[in-house]
Amino acid sequence: MSINNEWLDTYYAEVGREIDVASSQLHDTTNWSIGIAMAAVSTLAISERPYPDVWTFGVVVVGFVLVMRFFIRSCLAYANLDKWSKIHRLITKYRLQTGSADTDSLGRDIEEAIQQYHIEWRSPKPPWALLWSNLKLGYLYLFLVLSCLLVAGVIVGCCEPVVWVMTAAWIACVIYEVVIFPRRTYFKAGTLDLSARARGKG
Repeated sequence: MSINNEWLDTYYAEVGREIDVASSQLHDTTNWSIGIAMAAVSTLAISERPYPDVWTFGVVVVGFVLVMRFFIRSCLAYANLDKWSKIHRLITKYRLQTGSADTDSLGRDIEEAIQQYHIEWRSPKPPWALLWSNLKLGYLYLFLVLSCLLVAGVIVGCCEPVVWVMTAAWIACVIYEVVIFPRRTYFKAGTLDLSARARGKG
């Protein structure tokens, strides 16, 4: 494959900027989620009434839903960072090996990576791998703390009808996000089959 080097240099610089944007978004969404979770827990700590009452339980429900929403945004930022990083790595290898016997195969890999990750906006990882990768960033602990508070709230305040309404809303939001997550186009995994050289083998 013959690649226009002038175009590739311009594209390479743009990919670098996209990596910076995705990295900043991932950092921001994670920090916002931590802030929201801490605010929800702090509300319980400063409340004059024992948990749960309608107010504090509602705060935890809203906190969980917001953290879930930022978690999805974090998954998107992570997927973008992953795809741009892979394209950037391929172009770097191509530029370092220009004129070698591997140039053509690397050129084809770049073309396929751009097609799947940029034009079709596919993810390098399948949806559930994205979920687990982001949970390991710290979201697992946030969801664990908020879920324990919600379960405790349901058990202790089960006689309150409004608690059941808020619990149903919480469960509905979780189910919606889980069901719709793998159906979003930008979370669907690509089928890129890189050459052995591009994978660093050989």
